[in-house]
Amino acid sequence: MYCVLRRIRDASLPLVGFCMPGGLPAKGLAVWDGNNWSTLGNVFPNSTVKVLFAVEQTLYIGGAFNKIGEMPAKSVAKWDGQAWSALGNGLPLVGVGALQVWDDGSGSILFAGGTNIYKWNGATWSLVGAGLGTVLALELFDDGSGTALYAGGGFPGRIARWNGATWSLVGGGMNPSGFVRTLEVFDDGTGPALYIGGAFAAVGGVPATCVARWNGNAWSAVGDLHLDPDLEEVNELKVLDLGDGPALYATGLTGNGGFLMKWDGKQWTSYLPEIGNMYTVEAFDTPAGRRLHLGGAIAIGQYPNQLHTNIAYFTPPGAGGFGCGDFDGDGVVTQADLGILLAAFDDCPGPGCPGDANGDGVVDQQDLGILLAHFGQECG
Repeated sequence: MYCVLRRIRDASLPLVGFCMPGGLPAKGLAVWDGNNWSTLGNVFPNSTVKVLFAVEQTLYIGGAFNKIGEMPAKSVAKWDGQAWSALGNGLPLVGVGALQVWDDGSGSILFAGGTNIYKWNGATWSLVGAGLGTVLALELFDDGSGTALYAGGGFPGRIARWNGATWSLVGGGMNPSGFVRTLEVFDDGTGPALYIGGAFAAVGGVPATCVARWNGNAWSAVGDLHLDPDLEEVNELKVLDLGDGPALYATGLTGNGGFLMKWDGKQWTSYLPEIGNMYTVEAFDTPAGRRLHLGGAIAIGQYPNQLHTNIAYFTPPGAGGFGCGDFDGDGVVTQADLGILLAAFDDCPGPGCPGDANGDGVVDQQDLGILLAHFGQECG
């Protein structure tokens, strides 16, 4: 099962995802408006969607499909807000797992990565340079010499930079035992840097387990996630702001399940250990405030009374008003919040449920203590 969630900014789509949405006969792609799931144009891809990418009012999707409804569309398609359209004859790839738009000097170009990397100039597809091999992630980053396109994956060297004319390995690249699955630009307070995630023990000769940082000149490790690169991996890195400033979130797979972790520029904080393989994370506004939404093979609660789902929301301790007891999101801790907590007392299906102020998956005396300590106070 593959899952991707995206908050489509600057467009009419608040949420698009592929996660087998509850009760909806939509294969590969669905939209959540805050209350209900729906399809785009009443049709859907005939197979997996692996990546979503929005540019203003246009949504691009990539995956292993070859049709949208009855319309041929091999591995990549475009939604303009009204209708689907194919991009030429599609791509000669097994599937597209990465999309990015960049002006390489010849105008704004759509780049698509899969079993190789191609670009679309609005009329035709062409190979980017001599190609790379398996591409799993694409990102734009300015290392001080100008913005360039970066690619990560399973190709030789694992991490490369395209300057519009040639490919080059970044900082010496990575040995064949590892791979790069995700790329994200994050400023930890010392300036923007390119972060890579995947399954590896070192990059450019620098020890770094599953996450590393490229500042434009050198590689460095990013704290310690306590992961084993032979058994575990980072699936996604994502910069999100829950109201307390931007932070880098990491989802992934461990030998015992999955994980969600947050890097604030100084240290990692671990949430939701062993809840299931986490593929993706995104932040969405809800009536109770902004919450993290997770996609993956998720198991909530304790065995044997677990709830299995592909999408769940979670409010980390201290995020928004949850961390101080404002469960109804009105900005003040009141009797109504106490009622929410008491209704969920000893009956919480998992971390982030209403009443779980400290995010430990149980509504208990600790959560009651947090609420009472903030009772009558503004919070959020």
